[in-house]
Amino acid sequence: MKIAIPRFGQELAPCFEAATHFTIYLAQEQEVISSNVFVCHTDSPMERVRLLRQEKIDCLICSGISSFYKDIIKSEGRMVLDHVSGRVNEAIHSFLAGTLSVKERETDLAPPKRTINPVDLAAWTAKLFRENGYEIKIGSAETFPMDIVAEIICPLCGKSVKAAVCCGGHTYMMENEIREFYNAAGTNYDSKIYVHAAFPELEKLCEKYNIELLDPAEFKEHHYNKEYALKYIPILKKPVKGHEKAFRITPEISK
Repeated sequence: MKIAIPRFGQELAPCFEAATHFTIYLAQEQEVISSNVFVCHTDSPMERVRLLRQEKIDCLICSGISSFYKDIIKSEGRMVLDHVSGRVNEAIHSFLAGTLSVKERETDLAPPKRTINPVDLAAWTAKLFRENGYEIKIGSAETFPMDIVAEIICPLCGKSVKAAVCCGGHTYMMENEIREFYNAAGTNYDSKIYVHAAFPELEKLCEKYNIELLDPAEFKEHHYNKEYALKYIPILKKPVKGHEKAFRITPEISK
């Protein structure tokens, strides 16, 4: 039996369609015989589907996957076990032992109905930061789930402040996406920002990981205030260590 697991580091990748690394296991009589890592270099979800075909995969174990691609894979006679979270090595051994715990979608965070397409949200977010004085770098499949890196010079000390930004909605398990975003950003950024419509459960989760939640509804205009920019860092609400005096919510773009 051949089993494929999309991975992000040591854990299951939060989204099948965006995963860049897949570990494919050959198993026999509940034991792993061999394993190989395959890399997808394109952004096309269908390349992931084709990989499963080429390697003649019997079972896909993953976290988030859209019903469209799940139906394609299942129609080809492959088993799909989704909503699985945790470490890859634990998932494969649990599967072979018959004890794999599959998390039902209903138990994940349920966002409100007012949502924005992730692509549009990323474009909106980049524009918001750019028009408020930040230098923007757009993420790629290699930096997933970080969509944007926004950098600005502190007006008080002249040092760089760098923020990692994830525009929510790429995956179908929000908890996984936030956890992977936290792990991907690591300690390389002064601030971590998750962009999504706010709701209580999401606010608690972001607080748990010390991630700043940016709700697009709070920013009706991309208003740049030159006088404000001479004293404070715009957009960010949580003070950054070493730059505390440069933080105050911009009056013109707050509620």
